[in-house]
Amino acid sequence: MEYNIVLASSSPRRKELLKRFINNFTIKSANVDETIDKNLSIHDALLQIARKKAEAVKNECDNNDIIIGADTVVVFNNKIYGKPKNKEDAFNTLKILSDNTHLVITSVCCIDKQYKIHIEFTEESKVKFININDNLINKYLLLDEYKDKAGSYAAQGIGSIFIEKIDGCYDNIVGLPVGKLVRKLIDNNIYLI
Repeated sequence: MEYNIVLASSSPRRKELLKRFINNFTIKSANVDETIDKNLSIHDALLQIARKKAEAVKNECDNNDIIIGADTVVVFNNKIYGKPKNKEDAFNTLKILSDNTHLVITSVCCIDKQYKIHIEFTEESKVKFININDNLINKYLLLDEYKDKAGSYAAQGIGSIFIEKIDGCYDNIVGLPVGKLVRKLIDNNIYLI
């Protein structure tokens, strides 16, 4: 069976990552509440959000569509650092992450309209930051790159200057562990490459 891919995300980063493997796919923005359920483990809470995103666009899809939902957060000392509320929040987050190693966790949910396909997984990467001085943080924040980014930085952008070392999947840090996603689809006899 021929499948069409629907990315339930308006993230330009996820779009670019997916484009490396798939020429044609549809983007449908999933407007869902991304509040983390504190009664669940971080992995389960992220999977719940990824599932919500996929489910949110399901009724707009055809039977041969595979819908991909994903959510990414930064975790340090068991605290989640999502998208910053404002510049001050971003500054404080970068100060906390400075000279430390944090986790970037992405959960992915793939479903079809009839639930014949249901793939869920979570990927973790470790990111070690350099010791960042306040002046550099302030200069970075002037660029507005931090907006709409988990952990207040973009690994694929100028925020890469903060990164000393990565242990794990780089694409995961950007927002979608696309290599693992494609392998999981292949495991389910869905070949996109």
